[in-house]
Amino acid sequence: MKRTASRVWAYRRPIIVSVIVVGMITRGTLISMQQQANDFVHPDTYLTWRVFDGSIVEVRQAQSIGQLLAQPTPGDQPVRILELHQVIETLRRAKDDARIRGIVADFSQMHVPRAVLRQPLGLAQTEELLTALHEFRTAKQDQFGKDQPATVAWSDTFDSQTAFLLATGFDRVYMQSSGQVPLVGLGSSLTFFRRMLQWLGVRVLSETRNEYKSVTSAFVHDELPPEQLANLSDVLGGLQHNMARLLGQNRFSEQGPPHVATAKAEHVLRHGPYSASEALAAGLIDGICHRHDITPSLDVSETRRAFSHYVRICANEHADDPADKVAVIFLQGIMDRNSKSCSVSEAIHGLKQAAENKDIRAIVLRINSGGGEVIASEALWAAIQHVRKSTQKPVVASFGSVAASGAYYAASAADAIFACESTMTGSIGVAFARPTILRELIDKVQLNVQTILAGSIGASVLHDLDDQHVSRLRTHVDEMYKDFLHKVMQGRGMSQDVLAGLAGGRIMTGLAAYMRCRPAQPSDELMPSSLRREPTAADAQEWTTRAEDNESGNLLVRIERADDDTAANLQNDLASLTPTAAHGRGLIDGIGGLRDAARYAYALHRMRARQADESPETEDAPAGATSTDKTDDSAWTMVRVPERVPLWRQLLENKSLWGDGPLSLSITDMWEYWRTFAYNTMADLQHASVHMRAETPWIMNAAS
Repeated sequence: MKRTASRVWAYRRPIIVSVIVVGMITRGTLISMQQQANDFVHPDTYLTWRVFDGSIVEVRQAQSIGQLLAQPTPGDQPVRILELHQVIETLRRAKDDARIRGIVADFSQMHVPRAVLRQPLGLAQTEELLTALHEFRTAKQDQFGKDQPATVAWSDTFDSQTAFLLATGFDRVYMQSSGQVPLVGLGSSLTFFRRMLQWLGVRVLSETRNEYKSVTSAFVHDELPPEQLANLSDVLGGLQHNMARLLGQNRFSEQGPPHVATAKAEHVLRHGPYSASEALAAGLIDGICHRHDITPSLDVSETRRAFSHYVRICANEHADDPADKVAVIFLQGIMDRNSKSCSVSEAIHGLKQAAENKDIRAIVLRINSGGGEVIASEALWAAIQHVRKSTQKPVVASFGSVAASGAYYAASAADAIFACESTMTGSIGVAFARPTILRELIDKVQLNVQTILAGSIGASVLHDLDDQHVSRLRTHVDEMYKDFLHKVMQGRGMSQDVLAGLAGGRIMTGLAAYMRCRPAQPSDELMPSSLRREPTAADAQEWTTRAEDNESGNLLVRIERADDDTAANLQNDLASLTPTAAHGRGLIDGIGGLRDAARYAYALHRMRARQADESPETEDAPAGATSTDKTDDSAWTMVRVPERVPLWRQLLENKSLWGDGPLSLSITDMWEYWRTFAYNTMADLQHASVHMRAETPWIMNAAS
């Protein structure tokens, strides 16, 4: 016994190590088996989807410390925020997955943590999701028949118009009796600051190119000038018409041809909002009930998987697929030179990474921006040009809810541009606004300011510019505008005469941009879709405005459809705009979303590769050349660039930026951080007074 014990003691270390290793292997095996069991998808599985304002975003931002430390309430349920491309990709995989029977969506905001930013979807994003849902429904009807609905939506109430519009893409829509459908159509309330600035003692010098550029109007006018009012009315009217088309297509298609369904939907939009009983009578919903009345068996059934869980399952199942990669680079928000998430700086860095990565075959630049600094816009434009010429990789721009002014400036360098019908684009123009702080404001705060200059007065906001400086300023604005026009003509192959009728700061919907200057060879040939349609002259709408008295005394302008004669003249004008240039001309190349743009980019890569194999000495095909190659979607996959890194890597990279000094989290260091932030903010404001801008104001409308 003692001998055995001594032998065991002699080999104690190997034995302990062996026990630990065996334990770790056993634990890893059990965890893997449990994970496989959790990820197993049974036949006839229904996906349960939590859809609320903020649950689907273009780009998921890093969580702040405040969000991480937010105190959850007992009623909160954990939620996973999904990116738009993840949802669209998952719906595509689910429609081809015979194990998936359907989707049950809960649109209620109940149990959503307070830390979630409840930002509604834009119309263009909703349009992309409706396309993916339509394809899913069609596929499931082919697989399982039409006897039972493949998709069901329920909510206690709908909190936004776009949430309800997305719900109409489901086979059945239900709501509890106390709920409401907030369909009221689109509108925009603009605030003008000229009188307030005048009272304070601030004078604003504004130069715009041209009369439709409205970004500075809030500071120099009391209401929109006639040209800008007409332009904004066309945009809002066009957006509402497309919203009505989608609503009519989903809820009133059985009442007649598409134009009849659209007319019914337009009538509904003009008389909202609706209670549950009114919505049921109007045909907006299919029934009134509570959630447990819809899917009682799904709460405990094995044939249920959360949609967010299925997203992860699909990612794991296809992680090792030998598919080519299409890089997706995101640009969001105001375009400036500051380094932040989804900024111009990050987009340029992503282009560089995608160009150097041999596994990436094509690039898609996803844009949701109203523009910004001309300097930043040109920097991104140059980066796109460089990648195209140095690597021959296709670069395709995909417009989200808004991609205008400086964003369009940069996108004009791409091989092709795709936009949804509800995208806001255009605004080809520049603007400059320079405030001057007058003596009245200085007196109001009981200060004296003395400026001592050895050079130009041009950068001082405390003094008016003299005539010479104003003349030079106008020359600079003209030069910027001419350069903008030249880059658009160069990138899009448009003549100066054609562009003159589209520029000047005009904003327009994606549909209007496509209709007004249609490319000669539509790129839709490369991307058939169950919802893809070729717009016709019937889609052209003309809108007028009518001032209306209101007891509040505030200005109110009604947007109305033009009479038949005006609409007929517009259609004749559109018909006369026959394309005279090769594919790639026009403001945009086609109507489509993010996945459509990625599909086209990969098809363009395949076409160029095939041409290079057939004729190695022949130059690459021009941007936008058509092809009969129907690319299988399984041959490629989208990847986000730059790659998101975990927190520990970010900390290491941040430390490397500042050398090998010690780390500190003292109060003094926090004060230094905020002092630096305040200083940089003031510097940005100072730069804004001397830099040209190319941006369009964000139209805040009732779609949210």
